[in-house]
Amino acid sequence: MRGLMIGERYRLDEPLGSGGMGEVHRGTDILLGRPVAIKLIKKAHIGDDEVVRRFLRESRITARLDHPGVPAIYGQGQIADATHPLDGRLYLAMQYIDGWSIEDLAATYEPLPIAWAAAITAQVCAVLHYAHQRQVIHRDLKPSNLMITSDGFVKVLDFGLATALGDPTQSKISQTGIPVGTWLYMAPEQFGGGNEIGPATDLYALGLVLHRMIAGAPLFEGRSFADTAAGHIFQDPSPLRPLRADVPEEIEQLVLHMLAKLPSDRPDSAYEVFRRLRPYATGLTDLPGAITSEPTATRMYTDVFACSAPLSASAPAFTRGDLDRARRRASGLARASKHGEAVDLLLDVADKAAMSFGANHSDVFAVRRAAAELMLGDGRYAEAADAFADLASDLARRDGKDDEQVLNLRQQEADCLVYASQPNLALAKLQDLMADQVRVFGASDNRTYELRQRISLLLNGIGRTAEAVDTLEELVAAASTEFGPEHGRTRALRNDLERMKKKL
Repeated sequence: MRGLMIGERYRLDEPLGSGGMGEVHRGTDILLGRPVAIKLIKKAHIGDDEVVRRFLRESRITARLDHPGVPAIYGQGQIADATHPLDGRLYLAMQYIDGWSIEDLAATYEPLPIAWAAAITAQVCAVLHYAHQRQVIHRDLKPSNLMITSDGFVKVLDFGLATALGDPTQSKISQTGIPVGTWLYMAPEQFGGGNEIGPATDLYALGLVLHRMIAGAPLFEGRSFADTAAGHIFQDPSPLRPLRADVPEEIEQLVLHMLAKLPSDRPDSAYEVFRRLRPYATGLTDLPGAITSEPTATRMYTDVFACSAPLSASAPAFTRGDLDRARRRASGLARASKHGEAVDLLLDVADKAAMSFGANHSDVFAVRRAAAELMLGDGRYAEAADAFADLASDLARRDGKDDEQVLNLRQQEADCLVYASQPNLALAKLQDLMADQVRVFGASDNRTYELRQRISLLLNGIGRTAEAVDTLEELVAAASTEFGPEHGRTRALRNDLERMKKKL
């Protein structure tokens, strides 16, 4: 096929690879004189409505994703010439990526340095964050669908199986009933054919990619389809640190978090994964023959807005003195009622401190909490709720879910949700918190009493007064038994109860 013209514009050059429904060639756009990649639907699939639909969907979805981590689409069409050897074939012309697939890179440099595994995964997270914001789920992330240039920049390829959430015309399984995707990198929910496909599905696949880059081999390798499916659905993933001693504990915990069986148990977003990986994507060295650490023109351009450490190895580190000065400045801004500026400063400080001290350092958590509390004070209740939730989740991974500070952060999240006019969600979170506090502190602990009282007041506030009365009656009875009927706490609870009863 070499030398054939397509659409009177694109010339086919050498083949690059072949997949399930298409084959990819390097080509030349003779009009603009630039290299392109040309994807052709396979001859065997001409007339296969399902494959054609996927191919066209890939064109539309990829063209919508205007992100540097997604190849640009130049054109799409069908060859309609009975004399042409490729008559009837659909084609897609896109940006040519000169680089390595992550599959080849990981096989050549096995296992990859931790910094590069983190940097590659963080870049994919940036693409997923962009796509998920636009309700696009990739559904087929795997090392062979990710490419990296010699500058170290990652491109996410092949949106042929992508689905747009809320679009009923886009099926989640093939017409044959066989789940679509690549078995080794499919999430448990993809094997069931249900309706749970969402952003967490991509995060599971990305967790498998990260595990493969670090461990040197994929999970569940060399199994049949049935064994692979069973592994994804039932088998716990292998922790990374027993396999490789230099793996930071935070990365091991992150991978396990991404590989949770239930979508609801995985990280909340691609941004959360990005934020947790970013401190480890530093000190990137050459991978000879593949990636250079030199300050290339592209790196120089992007470094202007880089969130990670500057390219120069001689750049000064962020110190404890820098942290203290920034916190004092944030306090001054807050006193001057410049809460927005104070929050932005603290979030920037938290990022810099995480890169210097580690994401799990207590000072990093303290700065993040201060920023969340300023959001609350500034009336940014929904943002504050998200910030407290992220803090609770991250701290639980470090100190355990029963740590008192974790429980306090969960309560602060619920308080913010009340202020953000989401009382029902706040109530659900407080009820979950109550079950954990009873288990950790006991039913008669002051903190437990206060939380039960808070729940009753919230029930009353949202009009569920009868439930609020029942809750308070149980609490009054418990307090009377524990402290006596005339104890101050018992009397205060009884007064609240009497006021509520007047509403019935």
